[in-house]
Amino acid sequence: MSLKITVIGAGIFGVSTALELKDRGHKVTLVEQFAQGDSRTTSNGLTRNIRFSHAGDEWYTRSAWKARSYWKELENRFSTELMIECGVAWFSHEENGWGSLSHKTLESEGIPVEKLDPSDGTRLYPSFSGDDLSFILFEPKGGVLRARKSVKVLSSAFSKMGGRLIKGRAENIGGRISVNGNETGEDIVVWACGPWIPMLFDLGMDIQVTTQEVNFFESPPEWNAPNVPAYTDIEESFYGCGGCEDRPFKLASDVRGKELNPDAEERELSNQQLKMCQDYLSKRFPSLSESIVNERRLCQYTSTSDSNWIVAPVPGLNNQWIVGAGSGHGFKHGPALGKYVSDLIEDKIRPEQKFAINDRPYNSGGWLHLYNKKHL
Repeated sequence: MSLKITVIGAGIFGVSTALELKDRGHKVTLVEQFAQGDSRTTSNGLTRNIRFSHAGDEWYTRSAWKARSYWKELENRFSTELMIECGVAWFSHEENGWGSLSHKTLESEGIPVEKLDPSDGTRLYPSFSGDDLSFILFEPKGGVLRARKSVKVLSSAFSKMGGRLIKGRAENIGGRISVNGNETGEDIVVWACGPWIPMLFDLGMDIQVTTQEVNFFESPPEWNAPNVPAYTDIEESFYGCGGCEDRPFKLASDVRGKELNPDAEERELSNQQLKMCQDYLSKRFPSLSESIVNERRLCQYTSTSDSNWIVAPVPGLNNQWIVGAGSGHGFKHGPALGKYVSDLIEDKIRPEQKFAINDRPYNSGGWLHLYNKKHL
């Protein structure tokens, strides 16, 4: 049965869901209040890493691995490159920490993975210092997604297929949806509106919206992807990738930044975050220690207390769903999440309890400890 569905928010969660629902024959409207690439949107970044390690969490591991196949299918479907398969290196400090848990889970799922000695970092990068590491976990099938391009491609495909795209702001008025002051009528509503979730709904749970900073450092061509793998140092809260999308080497801190109201507050660059990144660059990639800053960009995280997403009905409204709070690790799952949400809407599966609206007692895979242990 074809449903009339409105998806609010055209970031990766929203546009992936809208396109999947359209593919399944539903009548879909996609609402977005900002232009593509606007700094106020969560999916505005040029690149995102795609990796499969999620410690001991099998659900996320399987979802990310499926998403890789779906990204490849989308590349073939639209005859464009969305993913650079350069691999992802995890710099692991603890012998029995995140990396070891991920290693076991990846092997059990049959996902390619290698456990390398820290000295092997010198063959992955032109310059590398890993004296403080226990090992490097390497995912050869991971890499970098051309994030902004991906959102644009999916949005364009949605429109070309006859999906309705509206620029405007949606409001929930007693369960009725208004866009630009005009009420809409639909069978199902999906709120994929990122940092506006805690402003629109009183969910009785801790949701933080924080300003994050991404830095690009001048680097020679040998530091470009796919020459070097993407990387994550989860214990020290850094990540990045080689140069691509007309930008040089990328390094960002995963430390949660200043909390903000996405409507009322200015996004300000943080000298503290920049200094943290410069210090880490010098320590981990010594030949880049004198690299000048090419560009600094801002984005935001919308995070739950345990870093599990929200995918659940709006309290009291079974025909409306909240999909969001990516907690800094959602983008790569986009097409897999779109299929998951579509299956929920079509009542083909039951929702995962970890994504429910509650006080979040979960600590699956060490998310609470490893993702939220540091704040500015």
